[in-house]
Amino acid sequence: MAVDKMILPIMVLLFSETFASLRLEQQNGYAELEIIHETSAYFRPSDSSRIFCGFQPGEVIQITALSGEGWMGFDPGVAQAANTGVFRYRWIKNDSCVSLKSSAENLLRMPSPAPLKVYNMFFSGTKIYIEPDSLSPPLYLTLNGDYAEIAGSTDGEWIEVNFSEGFPEIEVKGWIQNSFLNLSY
Repeated sequence: MAVDKMILPIMVLLFSETFASLRLEQQNGYAELEIIHETSAYFRPSDSSRIFCGFQPGEVIQITALSGEGWMGFDPGVAQAANTGVFRYRWIKNDSCVSLKSSAENLLRMPSPAPLKVYNMFFSGTKIYIEPDSLSPPLYLTLNGDYAEIAGSTDGEWIEVNFSEGFPEIEVKGWIQNSFLNLSY
């Protein structure tokens, strides 16, 4: 694929700005959630995800995020190494075991990564290349909190990533060097 070297930086910038505008709806609120019946919190917003911890009736949790499927996310208040974006939250199902005590209107809206897939979590500035070669044109420059499904690898030096899992409105597949791996299982 031949791309004019003068046009490529403009294409990457325009694509990156478009991609960023479709990202998470940013809000800065919280809501209180009371536990009515014993329930669990999960690593991802799904019953199929690993369980993070349990809660007992009477406990109150400060919720700061909502998934597209209505799961409620909270910051667990423990060190999480390099977890970013949706992966730094722990999730409680919005069902009869809980009662929302205040409005969820201003909560951060988050996508719901599949519970059993492996993703790479990105920090700002990681180049996503068209081919597994740093001399190939960059396709996208990541933002903090971006994530992509691991789709394959070459000899272990280059990893293929697929952004459409977390951002279905954009079909993006590209390559990163393995030194930029920051995996969530």
